[in-house]
Amino acid sequence: MVFFSKVPPRQILRLAALGFMLTAVLFLALIAAGVMDPQPIGHLVWTQKPGAKSAVGQAPTLTWVTPALQASNFTVRSVITHQSGDVDSGAGIALGDNCTAVLVVLSPLGYVSIQPIVPARQGEGALACQTKPDPPTDPLLLWQPWPHVHQGQAPNDVWVDIKDGQMWVRVNRELLWTGQAPLQPEQIGLYVESFGDTAVYTFQELQLFAEID
Repeated sequence: MVFFSKVPPRQILRLAALGFMLTAVLFLALIAAGVMDPQPIGHLVWTQKPGAKSAVGQAPTLTWVTPALQASNFTVRSVITHQSGDVDSGAGIALGDNCTAVLVVLSPLGYVSIQPIVPARQGEGALACQTKPDPPTDPLLLWQPWPHVHQGQAPNDVWVDIKDGQMWVRVNRELLWTGQAPLQPEQIGLYVESFGDTAVYTFQELQLFAEID
């Protein structure tokens, strides 16, 4: 109080403005350096380049990738681009197994949704599904526009974290949704659907990070 009583009010305002500017510069520098970016859970386990996937007409396509998940806490990241065909369509990541799954799907029209599905139960796995409950039927997020979804043929970075039963969904590093995970996934899938004619998407990259003992 003694120091400030001897400093003219105008000088105090200048010092305060200087302090604010230095704080803002430091904050912007941290952002530019990526320090404040979200970090994946655990370490990189594998990277794949799945390439093109399509939905012919209004028949959705779900392709499970290998290997299966071996961890309960993990991050799945994929870069997805609408390559050609009907824009009234969507593509994204599926997390689940042959019995139940949850989809994070984006549209080149700028829309996004998070919804549960029951995949087609075929082969020997169909019998095992009889003992597993179906996922909740209500979407976690109905189809809706979101400003951080890149439209047209611009790539979208889709990022899903699951840790201790909680799920975080990010699109282009912006947090879209967080809450209780509807299930504990055993597999990662690539999903494409169309509400009109055939649509083709390119999954440029698919990465799995995980906490593995």
